[in-house]
Formats: sequence, C-alpha cells, structure tokens
Amino acid sequence: MSDTNEDLPDEDGKPKGRRRQLTPEQELARSIRLAKETAELTKAVESGDLTTLKNRVAYILHQHPKTRDSDVALTLKYWELHQPNLYNPNGMVPRDLFLLERFTHITRVRAKIQNEYNLFRASEGVRTKRRAKEEEILEVVREDKPEINRIHVFADETGKNQDFVGVAAVWAMTGRSVFELSRAIWEWQPTSPWGGKELHFSEFRRDQLAPLSDYLDLVVAKRELLSFKAITFEKCTTRRPVDEIVHRLHEFMIIRGIAHELATGRIALPHAVSLTVDAEQSLDDIARADIKRNIEIAFKATYGEDRLYIGDVAAVDSRKTVIIQLADVIAGAINRRINHKGERGHKDEMADMIIHRLQIQLEPKEVPGIDATTWLSI
Repeated sequence: MSDTNEDLPDEDGKPKGRRRQLTPEQELARSIRLAKETAELTKAVESGDLTTLKNRVAYILHQHPKTRDSDVALTLKYWELHQPNLYNPNGMVPRDLFLLERFTHITRVRAKIQNEYNLFRASEGVRTKRRAKEEEILEVVREDKPEINRIHVFADETGKNQDFVGVAAVWAMTGRSVFELSRAIWEWQPTSPWGGKELHFSEFRRDQLAPLSDYLDLVVAKRELLSFKAITFEKCTTRRPVDEIVHRLHEFMIIRGIAHELATGRIALPHAVSLTVDAEQSLDDIARADIKRNIEIAFKATYGEDRLYIGDVAAVDSRKTVIIQLADVIAGAINRRINHKGERGHKDEMADMIIHRLQIQLEPKEVPGIDATTWLSI
C-alpha cells in the first residue's frame, strides 16, 4: 500500500495525464462549481456534518493535521473513528477487510479535497514528493507540531419573544465525541418518530414521551465527553435590542464556559474552540464575525498569546447537524421551564425529563457533584 498516491492528481491539482482542454466558458463554470463545493465542505466541517464520505474525510484532515501527509495514517484514523466495530489495531479478521471503507476511496476523496478545493493541504515537503512520484513520504523533513485539542460548541437561542432570552449549548470536548454522538443518533433516528425529520422541542407531541426518553438514553451514554451550558437574560432589565442581547449572550457563553472548563480541570491550555449556530438564528455574517473578534480579544487579555484559539463562528443548516438539534431540544426545555406561565402540559413533562436526565443546572451549583453542566450567570 503506497502512501504517495501515484494514481491520483498531484498536490497542485495537475492531473497525471492530459486533461481535456476546456473552453473559457467551461473553465468559468468549473471555477464557480469548485468555489461553491469548497464553501459547502468548509461549512460542513465547521458544523460537524458527517453525513458523507467527503465530509468525514475532510473532518479528519481538519482535526488531525498529521493525516494530511499520509494516506495510510488517514485511512487508519478513518477506520478507527467511523468503523470501530471492525477496526482493531492489534489484529484484524481478514473477512473484515472487505467491509472496511476502501483505501482507494478515501485517498481519492483526500486528493480532491487537497488538490481541487485547496483545503487541509499537506506539508510542502510531502507535496514536493507527491509531485515527483517518490514513494517514501517518511523521508520528508517537516516540523512535528503537536495537535491542539479542540472543543466543539453547538448553540441555539431561545425566548426572543418572551421575558427571558437565552442561549443553550452542547460542548463536545473532542472531535471523536462529535463523531460518536452523531453516529449513535443517526443509527437510532430511522426507527424513531423523527425518521427523516428534525428534532425540535416546539414540535414535540404527547405520544413522543417514550421515544424522547430513548433519545436521551443515547445522549447520556455519550455524556462523558459532553458538557451542557446555558445562559439567560431578563429583557426588561435593558434597553438593548433583543438581537444584540443574543449576540452578547453567545460571547459570554463561550468566554465564561471556557473559564468553567478550565476551573473544573476538564481541559488544559493550549486549547481551541469552535462555535456552530443554527443558520435560522438571528446572527448574520457581521454578527458572527464580531462575536469571533470579541472572543479573541477576551482570550488574549485573559490567557495571553497562543493559549486559546477561536475558530470561525459558523452558521449551518440544522437538518444536517444532529448536535445542533440537541441544542434546540435543550434550549426549548429551558425556555419552557423559565418562561411558561400557563397550565402544565406534556411539554412541561418533556422539559422536566430533559433537564433531569441531562442534569442541566438552572441555578449555579444546583446539581451537587456535577461539573459538566453549568448555568452561566450575568
């Protein structure tokens, strides 16, 4: 198994063999198509959308930079994360090799991502060797930088038209926790009332109490590497527009949430954090860029240079990101608890179930002995 991909395009996107000459119009159409696909893939990686082989390979290239230089390392990491029931680093049953994702499939997707989209590119030394068709990538001299651990935060807003507006978030402590929780939900969902549908707290029905309990079982089983955080603000105490309140709540949630994770010892510096929100939320491109800038300033002022990093604040379609849907469920439950003033109904029962099963705090230190959830007061 060669690690040099001699049957693939070279790293600069030049095909090995003569490509059909395109007309200027065809070249323009190709450039537009690639730009669109690149933007879509970037958004998928930022949001943890792992629904396709291309998205899964790109996510690994993003999270594990060393796999960018080695297709063997990339394939092994893919098997480890996405086919753990078959992959065994200590020895494998030969018949299982027929069930694993093919090495050639993974490497061709990798080549497209690096060569055509110019994303997650290999080190210069490896690109040079791939262009020259040399077979020993291990001879490349490159700087061996440790990978920076990253927290993935998936947030949803709630209560904009009620007394208390808030933001609830799922914090996935590693890329692997994103993989494992997403996969568990994908495998369960087709047999549930939400097969082919999104989970939205606002749409829950009375007859869905039992399947909701099954859904929460999946989340609880993966909660070792998950954290839940919520922050709310009473609108009548300020004259700020509600969209500005939501904007600031996202900033507070990240800044104070990181402080909480450091204080409980769940993470250590250096560290990185990414924030993904529902595209239907009120945060436009300008607001998301402003949130990133303000968080960067706060991180630098508090922790110094190169200690905490914030990636792009991404807005994604919740239909493709089951963890955004989980954030919606949690936000809806909290909103029901703090804003609903009418008679109790099935949604109050569901809200109670979600808050209890996930041990979500609605006041500081309300759940003794639990450090994975927190209510972030202002």
